[in-house]
Amino acid sequence: MKDNDIELGQSKSTAIRRLKLLERRFVREPHIKDKYVELLQEYEDLDHMQRVKEEEPGLHYYIPHHAVIRPESKSTKLRVVFDASCKSSNGNSLNDILLKGGTIQPDLFDILLRFRKYVVAFSSDIKKMFRQIKVHEHQQDFLRILWRPSPEEDIVSYRLKTVTYGTKPAPYLATRCLLQLAHEGKNKYPLATPVIENSTYMDDILSGADDIITAKEMQRQLIGLMKEGCFHLYKWSANSEELLKDVPTENKEFLFNENDELVKTLGLSWRPRGDTFMYQMNLQEVPVTITKRTVLSFISKLYDPLGLLQPIIIKAKMMIQKIWLLKIDWDQNLPREEIENFQRYVAELHQLKDLKIPRCILLKDSVTVQLIGFADASAQAYSACLYVKSENAKKLR
Repeated sequence: MKDNDIELGQSKSTAIRRLKLLERRFVREPHIKDKYVELLQEYEDLDHMQRVKEEEPGLHYYIPHHAVIRPESKSTKLRVVFDASCKSSNGNSLNDILLKGGTIQPDLFDILLRFRKYVVAFSSDIKKMFRQIKVHEHQQDFLRILWRPSPEEDIVSYRLKTVTYGTKPAPYLATRCLLQLAHEGKNKYPLATPVIENSTYMDDILSGADDIITAKEMQRQLIGLMKEGCFHLYKWSANSEELLKDVPTENKEFLFNENDELVKTLGLSWRPRGDTFMYQMNLQEVPVTITKRTVLSFISKLYDPLGLLQPIIIKAKMMIQKIWLLKIDWDQNLPREEIENFQRYVAELHQLKDLKIPRCILLKDSVTVQLIGFADASAQAYSACLYVKSENAKKLR
């Protein structure tokens, strides 16, 4: 909490209204309701939330919640999102009175770069990470929700007992717990500790080693250390079948079978069998009406965490710059020339599906490694590139 003078107004009536709005959505989309009921039942079965007696005194806050669908996810297609930014009757929300915590996890770009140097590479997820971390009992009443599986039943109050997605400090608390676990286990698990400290981004782990023996020992230590903190690792993928041999099938994301599967990890599409990065963009059909808003919305969805597509994305940014100089309204049709340029650009983006970029940039047993920088500029844009030249006794990469 920011201070001891906690000022939260009444929040229950808003939570009731939002629950009824959610129930109306369930009428329209019953398949969502089934998964939602199942998920909150799991919360109760696992003791991640418990019923509250209405007459229990003390400060409290009711968090509205809703469903978010993620069709691209293989495992968790529906997520319950808790809206701790919802204002109470005095204008304050729970997030308004909570401290955020600092940024203590490694930079995403650093993790992805580091992932490219290992000969043997693997990825894994921490299952239900937030929900494995308990909140102090005297603060659980700030995490109350209202719920009922059916409109025919009475609305029941619950308190969430674990770190809750949607509260301001949740990412910090989860990461801080992992770092504490690494600190306490550094003597017993020396290979696992740096993985948690340097190669973990929230619940995603991206790491590896220079040989299979070290990688397998690293994996064993990582599983053991996480288990001591009640964290379970699953969604294992690797570019080595040997590393996945002892992983139960239900805990694998990638199977070395006839299907050449892609694994989504930290915004990248990785094909472990060929050990390459690929780009699969969910490009929607270009709308009939193309405006400044249309173009900006489309281009903002081009996600490229490693910067490998910047020669392509920079053209989109230059297009936006040119449209901006036209000084037209957001929803006004663009001139024909700009519409044709945009349509041509979108059509060419489909060719990205054929782009394959080797993940590993270092040869095994390298004898020399060089870092080569290049920069240039024009009137419209500037760029900088870094190349790694890796050389061993047999070949050059």
